[in-house]
This record gives sequence, structure tokens and C-alpha cells, in this order.
Amino acid sequence: DNGIALFGGYINFNPATTINDLEKSAVFLRENGREGANFTNLSQGVRFYDGTKLCKKYPKQAQNYEIIDGEFFYEFDNPKVGDIYKHLFDVKHSKDGLIGKIDSINYETTDLVYINQIQDTKLGQKYLNLADERSVLNTDYCLDLCKKSKDGVSIEGGRKSFMDKSEVLLSKYKAVNSEIKVVVEYK
Repeated sequence: DNGIALFGGYINFNPATTINDLEKSAVFLRENGREGANFTNLSQGVRFYDGTKLCKKYPKQAQNYEIIDGEFFYEFDNPKVGDIYKHLFDVKHSKDGLIGKIDSINYETTDLVYINQIQDTKLGQKYLNLADERSVLNTDYCLDLCKKSKDGVSIEGGRKSFMDKSEVLLSKYKAVNSEIKVVVEYK
């Protein structure tokens, strides 16, 4: 609202995370600055580095983890949370990197919009509406996984629909990003 862009990271998973924590996080990310538009914010797990307080807090996990594609895998207090973490990892790394491509273009477009101060223009608003759409899609997906997990239902259902909607969003992002680049070049 004040023309100041704030970019932060968000770690959604740690060994003690509960399903209720994941639900609260999804709602928080949606309601606070479109941070739910970045899938990584919903799927990021804590990383263990020697000598940090986290290693002391979670000594078992800090000693026993595996790194796959840059993500740390460890035992969760609640195995269902671990299942959700693994599911989100699989989604993030599937379908030719679709989710990563959207996160990347989202970052780039956000920078273009705010650095060039076009967020209050019709085109800037078009992008912000798209980011809102993605934030709702991502957080609804995460909330659905939590509900299914609580209900004892397989969390696999809904993945195809989420990925199909994400593909449509990538096309929209590319179009808006191209429009913004044209405007920014002539600014």
C-alpha cells in the first residue's frame, strides 16, 4: 500500500510441525502480502547446519537427514506431516519443473512491478490479481492436503487438477511478464 516491497523467506516445516500449524501457515501466507503465491513458502523445510540452535533443539534429526535436490528430509514427530512435506516436494519437482518455473517468473515479475513502481497501474494490478489467484490456488491446495490427512484420506487426489491449473497460471504469468517488460523498457 505504501509502495514498499518486502520480500522474505518462510520455513513452513520443522520436525515438530503439526497439521494445525500447516493450516495456520497457509492462511497466514494467503493473508499477508501474497506470500502464498510462492509455492516454496508452503513447501520449505528447515535445514540443519552444524553449530546452530536448531541442531541442539532437534538433535536426532540434525544427525539423521538426507538431502535431495537441496531439500532436507528428516523424521517428523507426526508422520502425516512428513507425508505432506514429501508430497509438496514431489509436486514442486514434477512436470518439467512447472512449479519452479512459476515461482521464478513470479519473483521476476514482482521485482519488475515494484522496482519500476507500476503496482498502481492497470498492468501492475493485472499482475497483482494474478499473484492473488496463485496464492489462493497454492494455499487452498495445502489446506486440502491438511484436511485429507486429518480425515485419513489419501493426499494424492487433487494433484492433477492443481498441476493443470498451475499450467494455465504459468501461461498467464508469461503473458503479463512480457507486457510488463515492454512497458518497463519504454519507461
